Amino acid sequence: ILLNRRSSQNMEDKMDITNGNVAATQHHDAATKRRSDDENSSSNQHQSIHDDDILSASATANIIPLSELDPPPSRSEILRDKWLRSLSGKIRFWVGVTVMALIIIDGAFFFFLLIGAQNMCTPRTNCNPRNWWYNFSIQFLNVLFTYLATISLPWRLSNAAHLLNGSGKHNRSSDAGLDMYGRPTEKIWYHISQSRRRLIVFFLILNSLTQYANQASR
Repeated sequence: ILLNRRSSQNMEDKMDITNGNVAATQHHDAATKRRSDDENSSSNQHQSIHDDDILSASATANIIPLSELDPPPSRSEILRDKWLRSLSGKIRFWVGVTVMALIIIDGAFFFFLLIGAQNMCTPRTNCNPRNWWYNFSIQFLNVLFTYLATISLPWRLSNAAHLLNGSGKHNRSSDAGLDMYGRPTEKIWYHISQSRRRLIVFFLILNSLTQYANQASR
C-alpha cells in the first residue's frame, strides 16, 4: 500500500511538473508572439513615416524654383510677393490676436450697454454717460473690423487676379492644385475648385468694400 501511495504521489508530481512546463512554454510562446507583433507594428509605423517623408520630399522637390519659371516672375508678381510677406510674421500674428481679443471685449461691452446692463445712469437704455460709451463702443468695433478688412485685402486681391488667370504674357494657371505661379502645391486653399474659390473671393472682397462704406458712413 505504501509503495502504491508513493508511486501515485510520484505520478502526480510528474504530472504537475509536466503541466507547469507546458504552461511555461505556452506563456513563453505568447510573450514571443507579442514581441513579434510589436516589432512588426513598429516596423510598419517606421515604414509609414519613411514613406510620408519620401512623399513630402518628392512634393518639395517638384516645386519649380522662381528662377526657372517660364515666363519669369514679373515686377508686379515680385511686388505682390513682397507685399504679402510684409503682412506675415510674428508681429502681425500677435497684432491679429490682440485685435480679436479687443473685438470680443468691446463686443461684450456693447451688448451689455445695448440691453441696459449698466449702473452708470437711468433710464438704463437711454441716458448719459451710457449713450456716450455706447456710441464709442460701436465706433471702436468698426475701426477693428476695418483693420481686418484692410490687412486681408492684399491676399484677397491677389487671389482674385490669380483666378482671372493673370494678364498678358504672365498668364499663370489657376487650376486646382496650382499656386499663384502655376506650380504644384500642397496648400489646401489651392485644391478648392476654381468656381468655389472665385465665389469665396468675391464675397471676401465684397466684405471689404461694404466695411469701408460702413466706416465712411460713421
